[in-house]
Amino acid sequence: MRKPVAPLFRVVVSAIRAILLLLAGAVVSDLCRQSYRGGGNIRFSRQYVQREIQAKVLGAQNPFGGKSLSNFSRVACVGVDSDSVETACWYQNICYQRSSKKIIFYAPGQVGTSLPATLPTKPVQISSQGDRAFLPDVRFEPVPSVTNIIRLHTVHVLWHHWASMNLGHLIWEDFVGIWTSLSIFGDYPGSTNFMVLTKDFECDAHCLRLSNEILEALGGKVHGPAELYFEAEASSNNVQHVCFDLIGGALTKAFVGSEVRSRHFGRETLLYSLRDHLLLQMGVDPRLPARTHHIVITNKTNSEFTNSAANNHRAIVNIAEIDQILRQQYPLVKVSVVEWHTLSLKQNLQLLSTVTVLITPCGGVSTLLPFLPVGSHALVMDYLNLDAHSHFGGNVGDSMHMEGMLWDHLWHIRVDYYTVHNGSDFVFDFPGATDTRNDASIVVKPDRIKAMVSWYC
Repeated sequence: MRKPVAPLFRVVVSAIRAILLLLAGAVVSDLCRQSYRGGGNIRFSRQYVQREIQAKVLGAQNPFGGKSLSNFSRVACVGVDSDSVETACWYQNICYQRSSKKIIFYAPGQVGTSLPATLPTKPVQISSQGDRAFLPDVRFEPVPSVTNIIRLHTVHVLWHHWASMNLGHLIWEDFVGIWTSLSIFGDYPGSTNFMVLTKDFECDAHCLRLSNEILEALGGKVHGPAELYFEAEASSNNVQHVCFDLIGGALTKAFVGSEVRSRHFGRETLLYSLRDHLLLQMGVDPRLPARTHHIVITNKTNSEFTNSAANNHRAIVNIAEIDQILRQQYPLVKVSVVEWHTLSLKQNLQLLSTVTVLITPCGGVSTLLPFLPVGSHALVMDYLNLDAHSHFGGNVGDSMHMEGMLWDHLWHIRVDYYTVHNGSDFVFDFPGATDTRNDASIVVKPDRIKAMVSWYC
């Protein structure tokens, strides 16, 4: 007959087992945190993107292989020179010349000497719409004497505003280009200075506030138009040349627009790395689902495209009725009506992190979908296509998804569409309107929306 195990021995064994489990959990937890600091899990981390692209394209952490500054300029580009929209370039040791008000690339040799093969032959676009470009002048001479220059050692990025309509457009059309360019060419230490290439851009106070918040979240300092910044640096330091250790342009790969549909594939990692980074900067864990059910209905009350004779622009007409119906159907679930344009970047992303079901019109207001938490659902309004030559494709009479080319690449949420079939599903926003894509708002049928939301709740 076996002797019973002493109670004290059992206690000691249990204690040792508990300690070992805690230690193992701590190690696993630390490994998870380490893999997550890059802005998401390993699959979508920014560092992973950089390593993969640099290994295939550049072969070095720095586009210039870590070489020290010489007496001449250097350039490193990715993309196709014949397609300036698909090209991004970074320059080392180029200078703004105050007398000519031009940026100069200093090449060895003399006129007629072959230029570096990587130097672009035509201006490279830095705007998502291809309407702003950058190309330095070439001079066959060394960089100016150190006695008449000011050298800026931080990384500088040239870009240009286009999509100033709302937060989603700003992120996925304007600033995704900056993120892509920095991701391709390396994560440089220290601050990054972001500059608008020219001063002739439209960006109201709301646009400027959001732009500054986004750029600061990307880790940089925001400056005004480049020519004013260059001139101010030269004037304040009483020099003729402002020289840059490293300056580059945003890569104009917008995520929104049917014309760039073919460019989306294979870029999900970049999309998620930017999403995760911004959420982390706002104190939101991008891996976690929402804690409780929260239905949010987008109340679109602001658009720079609203016709002066209109009360709405691509909105939900009967939003008050839908709000009341859902509150009655789900009395224990929080239901909110939100005007996203009234919120800051942080408020937008923190509120989105609580949403389990988002009901929204299509268009720019729906471009916040990528920031929904894992496992959430989005119900996006379609529009009725009456244009036989629509740049979104489709046939006359089709129910169309305006940003479907973006939602196709989101793995972490489910996107469904409230289809539009005939004139009873929409009203024009003002008398005489005929454009169902831009100038019509959706009439949501109560029975249909109740049935669709019941899929999720």
